[in-house]
Amino acid sequence: RIDWFFDQWVYGTEVPSYNFDYKIASDGSLSGRISQSGVSDQFVMLVPVYVDYGKGWIRIGSATLTGNSSVELSNIRLPKVPKHAAICALNDVLAVSIKTGK
Repeated sequence: RIDWFFDQWVYGTEVPSYNFDYKIASDGSLSGRISQSGVSDQFVMLVPVYVDYGKGWIRIGSATLTGNSSVELSNIRLPKVPKHAAICALNDVLAVSIKTGK
């Protein structure tokens, strides 16, 4: 069922903002926090997480955020050290703003 999609994106008027603070360790592990704000408690979004090893963005997973909340990423082991990490790197989530910082 995709009722949630229509309720949020067709009939609803909420558009979230995101903030992604992260750290890449020398062993290639990724840690950080993804925060969603500007929405009601019932708003749910699957936020994609990407890394770039120097040849473009690769999706490594996603985080589910509900309402105005945050999700911690803890020591996600990657096969090698990426140059960058980002959320919604391919503009795959509608948002007011997406801020990414180390």
